[in-house]
Amino acid sequence: SKSIKNNNKILILCGDVPFISSKSLKEIIKKTNDNDICLGTTLLENPGGYGRIVRQNNNIIKIVEEKDASNKIKKINEVNTGILCIKEGVLRKYIQKIKNNNKQKEYYLTDLVSLLSESRQKITSFNISNELETMGINSKKDLVNLERKILIKKATRLLDKGVLIRDVLRTDIKGNLKVQKDVEIDINCIFEDNVSIGENTTIGHNCYLNRCKIGKNVNIKPNTIIFGATVGDNCIVGPYARIRPGTILKNHSNIGNFVEVKNSTIGNRTRVNHLSYIGDSILGNDINIGAGTITCNFDGENKYQTIIESNSFIGSGTRL
Repeated sequence: SKSIKNNNKILILCGDVPFISSKSLKEIIKKTNDNDICLGTTLLENPGGYGRIVRQNNNIIKIVEEKDASNKIKKINEVNTGILCIKEGVLRKYIQKIKNNNKQKEYYLTDLVSLLSESRQKITSFNISNELETMGINSKKDLVNLERKILIKKATRLLDKGVLIRDVLRTDIKGNLKVQKDVEIDINCIFEDNVSIGENTTIGHNCYLNRCKIGKNVNIKPNTIIFGATVGDNCIVGPYARIRPGTILKNHSNIGNFVEVKNSTIGNRTRVNHLSYIGDSILGNDINIGAGTITCNFDGENKYQTIIESNSFIGSGTRL
């Protein structure tokens, strides 16, 4: 193609290395500007299974795969990550020269390095120091182990910033969690998608938060699920509460044990404390909802909104 230029750079990545950072990739690309190829390498205490970086006078001369390595080469702990950036013209010239003279009778892309070295092309490397960036996933066990390392890293980062996380080994931050100061998170909590938590808020054990916003001075009691909802300041939620999508809890509202709220607005200082279901409703301010109250606003075909005005008192066992 006429659009091909010898100085175009091609970045080659591994599909099973999901946590390589953009920062590392940018460094590898940058180092290719003054070289023909830049290899992403890393140092491992146990390099078994990886291709070894062989140097001579500190210059990279070849990469030897594990199955083709001698005992001497197997002692090398600098390994190939499989990530590289190469000038396009160099790749097109030398890739056709690769042979399958190895035990596997395979064509190794890594043989480019020895070909370039023999032709005195410029070879450099970039050391990726963070082990997580280069870990590959080849089995379900690898997937679980790598995910666990990432989750621990995320929880530890928040702990270092002053968030009181009771156990980083039992806190799963699977999404984007933004936390203000003086927040406490107990064990076995899971956070998915985008979650924000205001200052001086406590999350009890065994809670699940997904796509929600939690205000300041909130007490989320144990075993509570909050999904797609907004919780205002100074609220108490749980234990064993379920707050479903579309729900807005305004300031100082209370949602108690075994209460489910769906697509509803709960007004300031309104209390729904026991064994109730509030769905597709608007509750005003300063309302008390008695135990066992449910909104029955679906007739089998249509769903109607229930509106309870401020300062109302709803007795126990009421069906609305």
